[in-house]
Amino acid sequence: MHILIVEDEKDQREIIADILLDNGHQVDQADSVESAIVLLKTLNENANLPDVVFSDWKLGSLTGINLLEYVKTNKLELGFVVATAYGSVKHAVTAMEKGADDYLSKPFQSQALLLAINKAATAKQLRSQNSQLTNQLSEQKSLVELVGSAPCMQLVYERIKRVSNTNATVLINGESGTGKELAARALHDLSDRHQANFIAINCG
Repeated sequence: MHILIVEDEKDQREIIADILLDNGHQVDQADSVESAIVLLKTLNENANLPDVVFSDWKLGSLTGINLLEYVKTNKLELGFVVATAYGSVKHAVTAMEKGADDYLSKPFQSQALLLAINKAATAKQLRSQNSQLTNQLSEQKSLVELVGSAPCMQLVYERIKRVSNTNATVLINGESGTGKELAARALHDLSDRHQANFIAINCG
């Protein structure tokens, strides 16, 4: 798992990094909100965002909540855990209301750290799966609406239903944006393979 640690105290940051490294995780480090944002931008551009951000609450003039707000505003798909030596019910409530996946009060045991990281990673994975399912449902709904309103698409759908009963390899032609992937997904859903994964690959 890839984890970004944001902690302004070097000794504390290195202790956390050692715990995570010892447990097989990949670790990046930042000592402020500003440096964390710069790092996240770079990692995002390289399609290498961390799975989880583990951030201290107080980071100079800013806080872990400022970093969390940046993550949410920019819709970065990652888990988030906030830790602080100034723990309070108010801080915990604020962190969760802003979208943190978990909250730890310092000092914490290594096992508590690992559990919080795993919880945040699981939450991130569930959000990703939910988003993917929502997109799939939206695409299927669009296909149904298209079929219902266009006679030519009804003919396409009838052909899809006939072909779905065979093991033939199917080539779907059409200009960009005409719904080739939607047709392929419908073919998959109607076939005997519908319980297996449908994998769309952009060969461009």
